[in-house]
Amino acid sequence: MNKIILPGDLESSELDFYNASALLPLSDQEIQDRALSLYLPKCISGFQDNCKVEDASILRFRSSVTAFSPGSRKHMPEVKSDLQGVMICGDWVRQAPGLPQGLSQEKAYVTGLQAGNSAAEYCKLRPVIGVERVEADEPHVVALREVVRARRALGGPWLQPNRQWMT
Repeated sequence: MNKIILPGDLESSELDFYNASALLPLSDQEIQDRALSLYLPKCISGFQDNCKVEDASILRFRSSVTAFSPGSRKHMPEVKSDLQGVMICGDWVRQAPGLPQGLSQEKAYVTGLQAGNSAAEYCKLRPVIGVERVEADEPHVVALREVVRARRALGGPWLQPNRQWMT
C-alpha cells in the first residue's frame, strides 16, 4: 500500500496488480515510480500536481491467486463485525443476499462500499453510496443448481465440495 499525499482531500491510494509477473523483478522504487508516472495519472485527473509519497509498502506474491471452495461462503465474516465500529471489506467477506457474490476485485470493491456505508451509519451519517441488487438467476441457472443439489444429496464424491478448503 502506498500512502500518497495529494492536493485536496484524497490522502492515500492502494494499487493492486494482477498478472503482474513483469513487475516482480523491479525494485520497490521502480514499482513506485511506475505507479506514479504511468498508472495513477490515468485514474486520477491532475494526479502529478503537488503529490508526494509519504509512506510506501510494496508486497510481492508470486503465483498467488484467491481461490474459494464451493460452500466456503458460510465461513466468511460479514461486513459489520462483532466489534463495535469495525467494518470489514475484501474479497473474503460475505455479502448480503441479493448483492453481487463475485470474487476478487469486484467483491472487494462492493464490500468496501458496504463498509463505507456501515461506517457512515455508525457515525450517524447518511450512507451515500448505493449498491445495486443483482437480478434473479435465469431459469436455466436455477434448474442446473437444483440438479447439482439433488445429485449431491445422493452422496458419493461427484460434485461434492472440496472440504479440505473449508476447515
